[in-house]
This record gives sequence, structure tokens and C-alpha cells, in this order.
Amino acid sequence: MTMRCPRCGEATKVTASRTSERPGGYKIARRAAQELSWFTYDWVARVRHCKVCPWREGTVEILLSDLVAGWKRRDGSRD
Repeated sequence: MTMRCPRCGEATKVTASRTSERPGGYKIARRAAQELSWFTYDWVARVRHCKVCPWREGTVEILLSDLVAGWKRRDGSRD
């Protein structure tokens, strides 16, 4: 599935990817490591560029199961 640009709706291109195992020097990867370390150690940070307009942004992907587990840990739910 291709991510669409939020400005113009065209397809975006991934120009860099980093994982929790190899974060590298990208700011988005360092930030993901800082912000998500309490939550999950399994994430992928990507830098995306629009193919048409000048939009550029970083995204972080985590597993939905990790997200749900993190919510449950945070609010004390058991189900």
C-alpha cells in the first residue's frame, strides 16, 4: 500500500528507513527510540518525500498489537 501525500494526494517515496535494531543517525529514528522505548522496541522510522510537491516528513510504524498492549499497560486494563 502506498502512502499518499497529505498536501496534494500523490504517491510518496521512501528515501530512508531505520529500524529499532539499526537506528542510525536520522533525527526521526533518534526521536522514535527516545519516545517509544517505554512502549515497544519494535518500530520502523521512514523519511518520505512526495513525488510532486515539496512535502517531506518522517513516519514511525509500530505493530498494532504493540500499540494495544501499550494502551493496556498504561491504563491498567487486563483484557
